[in-house]
Amino acid sequence: MSEKIIVVGGGPGGYVAAIRAAQLGAEVTLIEREYVGGTCLNVGCIPTKCLLHSAELLYELRTRGASLGVLADNIRVDFPQVIANKNGVCKKLTGGVASLVKANGVQRISGTASFIGPKQLRTALADGAEQTLACDKMILATGSVNAVPPIPGIKENPNCIDSTGALSLEKLPETMVVIGGGVIGLEPDCAYAAFGTKVTVVEALATSCPRWMGT
Repeated sequence: MSEKIIVVGGGPGGYVAAIRAAQLGAEVTLIEREYVGGTCLNVGCIPTKCLLHSAELLYELRTRGASLGVLADNIRVDFPQVIANKNGVCKKLTGGVASLVKANGVQRISGTASFIGPKQLRTALADGAEQTLACDKMILATGSVNAVPPIPGIKENPNCIDSTGALSLEKLPETMVVIGGGVIGLEPDCAYAAFGTKVTVVEALATSCPRWMGT
């Protein structure tokens, strides 16, 4: 009789573990409340690189196009299409992950899990219902959440967004203040600066990307 394994979290730690456990003969259930693929494919590396790719193309046309024999007048940014392209790339990649999960026989449940016993979970499903699951082993791969700096009023201000919100804006902002000069702050704001947004970066330390300076 095969072991029952529940994996909580559909990011790169969770879906890979679920697929491998299923390949080894376990009966696997994967619980994910939002989307498979985790931060990188949905609200991190991949969507950020999509914005940067559009920005790089714009920069190349403006600065090197003429020297390469490519003359383009009145170049402008169709920002909704920039976001649509980003969404399309993310959807394709996460769809591939979902297909891999399904192809390996992993049962996928959309919901939020909580412990009710040593080997039991209650899952609040996306449709409002609840489901109780029992297993032999659990793998917790719940990922992380964006940190909010302790600035009074920041949570109540609709103009204050995190890195996830910065990847899904509907309109190109005229100005943007970025708190934090690390990779997560600098990558999207470089794209926005190329698109025409006036960007100001606020960093407490003396250099940007301080954790990367010595590597």
